[in-house]
Amino acid sequence: MSQRETIQCWHEACLAFDAKDYTASLELFQRCPEQLSKILYNQAIVLIALDRVVDAVQALSDAIQKDNHFAMAYFQRSCLYFLCQQYEEVCSCMTPCILLSVHTKCVFDLTIS
Repeated sequence: MSQRETIQCWHEACLAFDAKDYTASLELFQRCPEQLSKILYNQAIVLIALDRVVDAVQALSDAIQKDNHFAMAYFQRSCLYFLCQQYEEVCSCMTPCILLSVHTKCVFDLTIS
């Protein structure tokens, strides 16, 4: 599959998400020809919107497995673990997140505009 097809599929999934059609968005993300770490991360965000926390954790784990420098995926996964009161997992996720953000001088801007 071509990179163009993956980008087109990702774009359609984002449009569905923006329209709050989360089920269609998830289906489109899952149909993307190449399951890149960022696409898996986007799937996790949709799964969170659908209140499917366990599946979101798995999608974030898959994203991290593909890109172990994906600090935001570690951060989101630790937030989900916190919501599930799995505090040991929170610590295990936050450690690489903090190390990666310090190493890359990354700042998470979580403000909503």
